[in-house]
Amino acid sequence: WLDNDFYGAIGSLSYKSEKSDLILGAAWNTYSGDNFGKVIWAQYYGANGLDHEWYRSHGLKEDYNAFAKINRQITSRLSVYADLQFRHIDYGLNGSDDNLRDISQKHLFDFLNPKAGIYYTLPHKGSLYFSYGIAHREPNRSNYTDADPTKPGPVAERLNDLELGYKYEKKGYQWGVNLYRMNYKDQLILTGRINDVGSAIMTNVPKSYRMGVEFNGLLPLGKHFSWAHHLTISRNKIKNFVEYVDDWDNWPLQVAHDLGTTDIAFSPDVTAGSTLSWKSGERWSAAIQSLYVGRQYLDNTSSQDRSLNSYHVHHLKIDYQMPVKHLKQWNFFFSLQNFTNQKYESNGWVYSYYSGGTRQKEDGLFPQAGISYLLGMSIEF
Repeated sequence: WLDNDFYGAIGSLSYKSEKSDLILGAAWNTYSGDNFGKVIWAQYYGANGLDHEWYRSHGLKEDYNAFAKINRQITSRLSVYADLQFRHIDYGLNGSDDNLRDISQKHLFDFLNPKAGIYYTLPHKGSLYFSYGIAHREPNRSNYTDADPTKPGPVAERLNDLELGYKYEKKGYQWGVNLYRMNYKDQLILTGRINDVGSAIMTNVPKSYRMGVEFNGLLPLGKHFSWAHHLTISRNKIKNFVEYVDDWDNWPLQVAHDLGTTDIAFSPDVTAGSTLSWKSGERWSAAIQSLYVGRQYLDNTSSQDRSLNSYHVHHLKIDYQMPVKHLKQWNFFFSLQNFTNQKYESNGWVYSYYSGGTRQKEDGLFPQAGISYLLGMSIEF
């Protein structure tokens, strides 16, 4: 069971001149939560009886941050911007979890998250931009509660993000390209390691990254049609990855595999989308949406034996807007999902182990619905 409260406050001041925009702000948030469990059934209750509370823990997370943002127009074509955030986190846990382990602990974080960029307007409707930013993220509750108390605990992740892009727009036609490189330090991932009671734990890996190129565009096709599309080609890698596999023949030992550079789980190398839209006047509109997602790995080992196949699905949506007096909008819509009835899975899990001297696995996949439809109506006053 959960019994949680979240509250806080946020405020800001803004200043605007002919060439500059400045925003100063601060925020404070508090998250207070109890996690507890009660016995809802047992064959033999003993002295405790039904609804006996067998564990409880309390978590308190206070988050303070202050930020400044400035946009400055240098020339008629060149502008720059900068963001700076300072964030302080005070996080504490007291009590036990559902396996009766004492999870009492306290953590303090101080993060400085800067970001800066340049935007330049080119002749003939084009523009270039460049940005660089640093961000941090603290471990969450399960990262702490599942950690092995006999080993060093999880630490915060750090991200360095670098982006360079170009945009073009003229007479309704748009296209753009964006190059990005995201370097992680101490990213938290699953490596197969387990804690002292056999639960999987998240482990910091020293180096990992995501890099790629994103394309997007909008093409008018006559008076009534348009075509929007996007494509992302990426590499999402963990450097010097070591996998740990349970050895049931020599429990609780694990077998370590040094796999070198591997793919980050659930990070396809290719994703793409397309929307062909039609609109007639103010009442009727329709769109065919297509989505392609490349192969995804269920773990961080780059093994096709533990992966999801790529899939390509299509959806149809038709909208009709009825003119009604005294109403701002009255819309009817019909949505036909996956109208080619593709069989695919979009998520899953896997567990690997050695038994009888051979590697084996247990896995589960989450199949998605075949062809399905939805009728709906929305009224806006």
